[in-house]
Amino acid sequence: RKMYLAREVRGLGLGKRLLDRALAFARGKRYARVELETASVLERAIALYAAAGFRPLERRPSACRCDRAFALELA
Repeated sequence: RKMYLAREVRGLGLGKRLLDRALAFARGKRYARVELETASVLERAIALYAAAGFRPLERRPSACRCDRAFALELA
C-alpha cells in the first residue's frame, strides 16, 4: 500500500529496488496496469516513478493526502 524509506537509508537506491520488486510481482501476477497516488511535495518519489515509466493520470486521487495519480501499463 505504501512505499517508505527511513531518512537515513534514502539515496542508496533502495527505493528503486523496492519499486522494481513490486513491479516484478505485479508482472508475475499478469497485472495489466499499476496505478499509484502520491503528494506533489514528494518530488524524489515522483522522479523515481517517472523514471520507471509511470505517466500522470487526469483523475483526482482517492487518498486524502495525495494530489497526484500515476499509471504504468505493464501489458
